[in-house]
Amino acid sequence: MERELAKKKDWIQLPCQQVKKKVTAQGKGNLLYADYRFFTGTKLPASQFSRCRACRTMLLGHVQRADHIATCKCTLWLSESYKVLNLQPTALLRLEQISKRECLICGTETSEGVWGVPLCDKAECIDSWMFDDDMPSANLTAALTKVYDILRTTLEKSIS
Repeated sequence: MERELAKKKDWIQLPCQQVKKKVTAQGKGNLLYADYRFFTGTKLPASQFSRCRACRTMLLGHVQRADHIATCKCTLWLSESYKVLNLQPTALLRLEQISKRECLICGTETSEGVWGVPLCDKAECIDSWMFDDDMPSANLTAALTKVYDILRTTLEKSIS
């Protein structure tokens, strides 16, 4: 039983580790690897630019990113949204509308994931997630909206 769990754990982590090696080997980007979960960066290693994926605030440097994480609830919203997109039940949400995992960039069905986000293993999709500063994909926007609506409804019920 333990052996089967270890194999399953290795299988689950494998795509993320492969992508991390690929990204690290290419030496791309200005952010720490983990920062791409919540922020977009730039391909210029010396740049300080980043943008929050949830509220779209532009931040310069690690200190501003750390302050943003500490003062805003964007990471909570994004984490809950990623769970919805990964078809995982959360404390806040029931899975009702999303029936399959799709890459947030190209829309193809995928079992892969990086940074807790459903992304296929195509290099262009990973690059797009890391560096494209366009508006978030329709799936991410829908998940963020759903999380926001449920949080707002929960707060309104607790106030009244």
